[in-house]
Amino acid sequence: MKPKKICLVVNSRSPQSLRLTAYLTKKGYEVNYINIHEKEFGGPGVLGKVKAFFNLKKVIKETKPDIVHGHGINWAGILVSYSGFRPIVVTTRGSDIWEIGRMIWPEQYLIKQSLKIANLVTGSSEALHNQALKLGMPPEKFRLVFWGIEPDLFKKKNVDSLRQKLELPKETKIIFCPRSIKAKYNIDVVLEAVSLLKFDYKLLFTDLNIDPGYWAKMQPIIEKHQLKDKIMVLPKTDSAGMAELDNLADVIVSIAQFDGLPVSFLEAMACEKKIVVANDVFAKEWHRGNNFWLVPLRDVAATTEAIKKALAMPEEKFKPLGEQNRAAVLEKADVSKGFEAMEKVYAELVK
Repeated sequence: MKPKKICLVVNSRSPQSLRLTAYLTKKGYEVNYINIHEKEFGGPGVLGKVKAFFNLKKVIKETKPDIVHGHGINWAGILVSYSGFRPIVVTTRGSDIWEIGRMIWPEQYLIKQSLKIANLVTGSSEALHNQALKLGMPPEKFRLVFWGIEPDLFKKKNVDSLRQKLELPKETKIIFCPRSIKAKYNIDVVLEAVSLLKFDYKLLFTDLNIDPGYWAKMQPIIEKHQLKDKIMVLPKTDSAGMAELDNLADVIVSIAQFDGLPVSFLEAMACEKKIVVANDVFAKEWHRGNNFWLVPLRDVAATTEAIKKALAMPEEKFKPLGEQNRAAVLEKADVSKGFEAMEKVYAELVK
């Protein structure tokens, strides 16, 4: 049996959620896409959360979906689980269950209960599976579903025109951090690490979901190491723009405090790029010898050394490793395969 109406409840307008919505719509599903952070739906604070809860119940009553799907267990997943509707599926994104120890007790309790209440739970790595089990999720409820990449978009390509547009000399090494400028992505460590480099480079970020307060705290580091002319914060861009930035980079750095399986990591692999990544549990599932550089969390010296080694490796020597990375992503995390896997989860729910 195939469901016809899907209600997607999300924490933000993430590219992955929007792509899933577009895919389901194209396949003939009726999709209600709810961004619970929109002011008119809920809003900040306790009152906003109460408003979002009753608004969700109202939407469910009016639209009569076959399935309700909450993305991010620390809020959307909780709302969906306690909405009273069944069947439901919740998707863990990573920090929602990795950072549970930092949350207030009521939120911890509600997350653990949501993992038990949900009919099914999806996640993009075995690391998330294992963490959910530790938090009390019944083992039979988990389904591995990758938030995949668009292989025709994220692939090796010439981007000399972008280099010229950004007025970056050919000899300048490009270090790209695709993560948001937020504390959990350890941007301070990235800044400290590149400050130790002695050659010509540019460090690129985008301002997607930037935390202005955190970025203000980074300014003393930038001033201390005289990095102002070394850094470019570019406007947020779409997937095509991210693919261009990936290809522009000589090395991509992603050293988050916690991660499930970031799509930006898969995108960099699909573009056959050199990657420096924190020694997170998800990364070990993709590590094959020396196909990328693993560093201990918040280790400035190790991060600097890994960037140096990545840049020093000749492109011809890295080429087979880059091709290996792309092949691994296409085998497991092609976006169409991820969407098909989610469809199977939906079909399973309504049997």
